[in-house]
Amino acid sequence: MNDVRRWFFWLPIILALHGVEQIIFGLDELYELQGQVGYLLGLFPDRDRGIVVLVFAVVILIQVFVYGLLKGGRFALLAPGYFAVAALGESHHIIKTILRAAYFPGSVTAIAYVVVGALLLRAVVRAFRAGAPRAVSAAA
Repeated sequence: MNDVRRWFFWLPIILALHGVEQIIFGLDELYELQGQVGYLLGLFPDRDRGIVVLVFAVVILIQVFVYGLLKGGRFALLAPGYFAVAALGESHHIIKTILRAAYFPGSVTAIAYVVVGALLLRAVVRAFRAGAPRAVSAAA
């Protein structure tokens, strides 16, 4: 579990740098996200209902992660596992840079983010195979 903590520690730091890189060099990803969210919202009778459903989905996901941490055992690996896979998803910056043969905003920090995501996922799998980590204690 120490390896999970070690690699997870770096994700928010790299993510902040990733955001700064995109703010400085281009918001291409923003337009992609707007299209994706627009598509999801288009599935509802009106956009307001879609926004409410998406907010509830995000809050429920966060609550499941927190419950997993509080419960302990293998459930404590839900959140780190999710964020490890999400970090691997940032490889799209690297792929776009290669396909375009030109810099795509976010690709420099995406390299670190993907590497740390892969190392985190490896640590999560190892911890899962090793058994159940302890629950988070309120007194600790």
